[in-house]
Amino acid sequence: MILLLTAILQGAGHAAIDQYLVAAGPTAANLQQGVRWPTAVTDRDMRKLLVPRTHDKLGDRSFSAAGPRLWNDLPPGLRRPGLTFDSFRQSLKSHLFGD
Repeated sequence: MILLLTAILQGAGHAAIDQYLVAAGPTAANLQQGVRWPTAVTDRDMRKLLVPRTHDKLGDRSFSAAGPRLWNDLPPGLRRPGLTFDSFRQSLKSHLFGD
């Protein structure tokens, strides 16, 4: 799911899926058309996604809730801008499996 989410955030995703991803931060309310990252966010909150509130376990497992939750749990180094898909994939593998 993380690799699919990364592809979407890098612009290689389908617009129908992109609508479920909203950047978190001070301007999140203005970001309804695609994911545009707020410029005034701290390094700790760098490139986080808004996780929608759900009311049951099925909603917790939906892409629109589970994807942003997994993305936000990644270390900031994996969420940094300018990371290519292949670099992200290799860094994620190193992070998950310890080299």
